[in-house]
Amino acid sequence: IFVIAALPQLVLLIGNVFFAEDSLGYLGDHWLDVGRILAGGALMALYYAVLGVAIASLTARTAFAVGGFIGLIFGSGVLAGIVSETQGDGVGGALALGRVPITLYESLFPATGGFVDRGNDWPLGGSIVTYAIVVVVSLALLIWRHRSETK
Repeated sequence: IFVIAALPQLVLLIGNVFFAEDSLGYLGDHWLDVGRILAGGALMALYYAVLGVAIASLTARTAFAVGGFIGLIFGSGVLAGIVSETQGDGVGGALALGRVPITLYESLFPATGGFVDRGNDWPLGGSIVTYAIVVVVSLALLIWRHRSETK
């Protein structure tokens, strides 16, 4: 998951360095992006790996695990949209579990403003809290499932 999240961005950065008019100048302006890309890839990899494995630990059937993961990601997005429409912008944005690591990844690049104009729909603080809750709950579920399987 880390390779899928970080490698395309690294290739894009390398391509931009090679094809820039002043390659060393471009690299000097963007050398910090390497750490941001690696950190963002690690954030996304941890989030999706832990969440996916936690869901998969609940069933022995691969199809049910995949369906549960897709349902959770899409269902939380629908719930976030409903809450945002009824309660106002920014209230339900952190409920979209599929959007949380993307919001954190984009926040690592403050100069670009992210890939889309989020406005107040995706609050960074709420995304950080949601990220932490998902990772902690998923790890707790994995520990509980491992202990119950070894008994």
